[in-house]
Amino acid sequence: MRVLVVQLSAGWAGTERHAVELANELSSHLDVAILLRARPRERHRHAEYAALRASIAPGIPVYLSSRATPCFGLWRAIARFRPDLIHAHHERSARVAALWARPLGIPVIATIHMRYRAVDYARCDALIALNEAERARAAAAFRGEVVLIENWVVPWPRPDPARINALRRELGIDAGDFVIGSIGRLAHVKRIDGLIAAFAAADLPRSRLIIVGDGGERAALEANGAARGLGDRVRFAGFRADARDFYALFDLFVLNSAYDPYPLVILEAAEQRLKVIATATAGAQMMAANLPLTLIEIDSPTALTEALRAGYAARAEPAPVFSGFALADRLPDILALYRRSCR
Repeated sequence: MRVLVVQLSAGWAGTERHAVELANELSSHLDVAILLRARPRERHRHAEYAALRASIAPGIPVYLSSRATPCFGLWRAIARFRPDLIHAHHERSARVAALWARPLGIPVIATIHMRYRAVDYARCDALIALNEAERARAAAAFRGEVVLIENWVVPWPRPDPARINALRRELGIDAGDFVIGSIGRLAHVKRIDGLIAAFAAADLPRSRLIIVGDGGERAALEANGAARGLGDRVRFAGFRADARDFYALFDLFVLNSAYDPYPLVILEAAEQRLKVIATATAGAQMMAANLPLTLIEIDSPTALTEALRAGYAARAEPAPVFSGFALADRLPDILALYRRSCR
């Protein structure tokens, strides 16, 4: 079977990681190619795009599409690779693939990384939802098959002590500091402003908050920290292609999102044996069935402040054991859906 993975967003967040990790794994079982958006013109996005390209396994053909006319890039990829099936990731990829490939007789599967919308997904042949709430919502409106296949995490080697010490020096972390970390886009839905406010209110001794990621809210968030008199106790590391190395610095990981279908960063933090505080989004609630997460109410500064204090008080307790979220566990269900869609 020949599968074309279509990923037309140009960042390097959870959606892009999911798509590339799946393509890399599929390449050991099937013939796989990837259609990407060409590099954005905005210079501040080049680092993320370079990380996206560098993550693709050697030997996987990569085709490119312009942002303005993605159908031409899709048609070129189809003509050269001749896929039996297309697997699209995120809204625009699904919309473009289903509109221009299905008339050619190529089935299109899409993974819903945010929310189901008919305008994006209705023309697809089958859908993958990452949590049960979204599966049920899509199934109520979509005419085809909708399956639940949860997210996964690809193991990451722990950095060596020299690397960890170099990062600590870079961020001004002293021996004995209690380090709270968060990784993700600096967008309003991530509620980093609420995390900064709760960190200030918790007033934990010798504590630091490290925020890894970039986005349109960064300047406002940095001003927020300064206005609260936190100084260098809150550090913004910006976008980092090596973001997963930062988990080795953290004593506690926090995700304060208002909405997250299945946040990969929770799995990454847990895989690194970190204690995790997360808002009770649909994805986090599903993970909590198999991971000992501390779930808190969404948009509750008081709940987050108290959870930070509890995490600090329990800092000497051992981290939970992590298992059950390997890509190999999900792959059989994905391949079975491919086979059904190609009948």
